[in-house]
Amino acid sequence: MKKYILLAAMAMSCLPVGTAMADHDVRRIEIGVQSCEVRTIDDDGRISIYAAATAKPGCSKKLPYGKTAVITRITLNPTWGPTENMKADARKKNEPVPKVVPPGKDNPLGFGKMYFSYDGNPSVYGIHHTNKEWCVRNDRKNHVTSGCVRLKRNDFIEIAGTILKQNGRNPDSLIALAEKYPGKSIVINLHDRPTATYLEK
Repeated sequence: MKKYILLAAMAMSCLPVGTAMADHDVRRIEIGVQSCEVRTIDDDGRISIYAAATAKPGCSKKLPYGKTAVITRITLNPTWGPTENMKADARKKNEPVPKVVPPGKDNPLGFGKMYFSYDGNPSVYGIHHTNKEWCVRNDRKNHVTSGCVRLKRNDFIEIAGTILKQNGRNPDSLIALAEKYPGKSIVINLHDRPTATYLEK
């Protein structure tokens, strides 16, 4: 479920749930780790709030709180691969290193991912759909990830589609293409790049 909030000069007023957001952009994104929320903010200061799954306690301590990332690209039908930390943890536990997972129903990144970069350096963190939507609940008790942020499919498509549109791309045709060829990754590099910040609350 999504909520909308309009920031006024001195106060905050709520718009009805489900109110359409016409011709808005996504200028920045705030990730509330404890509240399990993704908050997108447009040019007019209006906020859309989406339920999300965020980092579990052991991983949340390592997040770059307050540091600004830029979203450099969006990939539809992404390939998932284990991070170096995942590989190291597997070796410590004498477990098999997780294998690379191609696009498809078994991919943890689901339908797509928005990739973060800090100070020009690609990051393992980002916002993505998930093939386990049950973990994104509205009760805000979704602390299950290693650091990335998981969204339900429709919410991911809404945010990613808005960003693609402000980059001069047609989100409907790109999404239709990705759905038609689910085994093929589609990478869209962005020139109009929203920022993203992890916040503890």
